[in-house]
Amino acid sequence: MSSRAQRVHCRARPCTGENPDGQRYCGNCGVPLAHTPPIPIEVTPSRLREEIRAALKEQVKDQRLLEVETAAAVVTRVSGWMKLIGIFGAIPLGLLAAILILLGVSSYADFTAQVKEGRKEIEKNLKDTQDRAKLLQAEVEKEYADIARRLADNKMLAARLEELGSQVDQIGKKVGVTFKPSAELTPAVRSQLQRTLDSFQAYLERLGYRTREGRIHVEVSVEIANAYYVPGENKIVISRQFLDDRHVILREYTHHVLCSTVGCDQRNRSRESFESALADYLPCSFLDDPKLGQRMAQALRLPAGYVRNLENTMRLDSTALSKYQVPHQMGEALGGAFWEIRSLIGKDPADRIFFETWISLKESDPQGLNVPELGRRLLTQVQRQGEAHVVPIRKVLLSRGLAL
Repeated sequence: MSSRAQRVHCRARPCTGENPDGQRYCGNCGVPLAHTPPIPIEVTPSRLREEIRAALKEQVKDQRLLEVETAAAVVTRVSGWMKLIGIFGAIPLGLLAAILILLGVSSYADFTAQVKEGRKEIEKNLKDTQDRAKLLQAEVEKEYADIARRLADNKMLAARLEELGSQVDQIGKKVGVTFKPSAELTPAVRSQLQRTLDSFQAYLERLGYRTREGRIHVEVSVEIANAYYVPGENKIVISRQFLDDRHVILREYTHHVLCSTVGCDQRNRSRESFESALADYLPCSFLDDPKLGQRMAQALRLPAGYVRNLENTMRLDSTALSKYQVPHQMGEALGGAFWEIRSLIGKDPADRIFFETWISLKESDPQGLNVPELGRRLLTQVQRQGEAHVVPIRKVLLSRGLAL
């Protein structure tokens, strides 16, 4: 229910002021006011409908007003933002346009044309760069391959040098040469002698020689004009005049090899002659020179120009052997037969046959050895290696008068 607004009259004398309904004191004199209860309003269905329509209309009006005001505010705000965006967006666009104008771009067509042209130029530069990169890569790969090859070669060379150094060390330990100091035995001469012995040692090992440990003492003499080997002392004595003759030092070292493997026995002339023949032959075969001691012959002024020559026709029959007074002479005849066999079948097989024949004497009786027996032992060693060389060797021995 609702009641109408009423005015309240002050009843105090002489005040007759009017006051709004609900005010407790007179607005004129301040006297408390006496309120009159509101007159009830009659409520009917039609009256109620009117009141409801009026309230709804007022509420809708207020809501529409709020929507309008909100939309207006939104539009105002968005408009402000657009203005700001337009201002700040126009600045770089304007700068871009100015720059394009300075660059000669006056239209979109010009712009696209220059873009295409720039793209072509970039692609060309890129292709050139790629081509140069490929060339550079090829050069780098080639250089790398060269470096890798050189490195591999260096590694192989280093390995080979290490192997050779090890072999030289082993040979040096086996030969074990001790040089007695002297004024004639300079470091250069000593080094040359050592290299010669090392090379000869390797050659003998290929023939089947197994070096024994021990040292050989080399002594230079100024008192003698000769060279010899002392088995009991393992010593080689050589005249200072023959230091540059490799045949001489190698012959005396061969005496050491032969005596250390089988033994040297002077009680049997044939065995001693065979040992002397090998002492001549093996150094000559190693040096590929059948003339023994040419430098020595010059120093001694021998008319032949050598000490012995293995290219000879000396015979081995009993008549010839009886004329040889010393083992060297019989050895020279045997050495001549060896050199002739060498020329027929080759150096390596011939040298191996002769050395193995010497080794075979280790288990034999030295007193029962003679020159024909040496010939038969040679043929036995040849047959063990095959029949290919039997005929030429037999032919050489028979042609020299040796009865087999």
